[in-house]
Amino acid sequence: MASFPRLMATVITLIAVAAPVRNVEDGVLFSNLSRTLIVKARIRSQNVSAGVATVGEDTLAVEWSLDPSMPSNVDEEYADVELKLCFAPVSQIDRDWRRTFDDLDKDKTCFKEIATQRYTNAGNSVVWRVPKNIPGAYYFVRAYALSVMGVEVGYGQSTDDSRDSNLIKIIPITGTHAAMDIAGTVFSLLSVVSLFIVLARESRSAGSLKLPVKS
Repeated sequence: MASFPRLMATVITLIAVAAPVRNVEDGVLFSNLSRTLIVKARIRSQNVSAGVATVGEDTLAVEWSLDPSMPSNVDEEYADVELKLCFAPVSQIDRDWRRTFDDLDKDKTCFKEIATQRYTNAGNSVVWRVPKNIPGAYYFVRAYALSVMGVEVGYGQSTDDSRDSNLIKIIPITGTHAAMDIAGTVFSLLSVVSLFIVLARESRSAGSLKLPVKS
């Protein structure tokens, strides 16, 4: 009969060998997902699905719903819907950190979460202000249908399969805007400091005054 240490070593070895296989098998490939959701995204201020949006100013109105042409039971695994902002191919050229991978664990196409909502076949919507830290690029919105385990089981997107239509160009903060923000912050700090200096001087002056002593 094998000793306990040898048995444990065998078990650990088997786990180490089996782990990579299990991870590969459990990984979700985008190519295996069915496009079951209809997704629409528009810039609210312009009411257009393809246009220019400015970070910190514009908001995106995103709507999603189940494609009515799908079989009635296609959504039986759906629990939540995750909305993400995704780079268009034109903004991925020569940028490996935005690269598209079929394996969703490695994919860098959709980097920014917009919202996660409970699934209903009637759909839902959200209004999302574009954060100031979003880099300038061309984008679309993708929705992933998630199972109760948080695994992607379906998707939809606001563009076509080639991801070159209905794109939204996001303009980052320019140097002028950034300088104005910094100047505004500095001015506010200087105003507070100046106020404290004035109050301190007035307090010192009041303390140095002496009333005349009557004889």
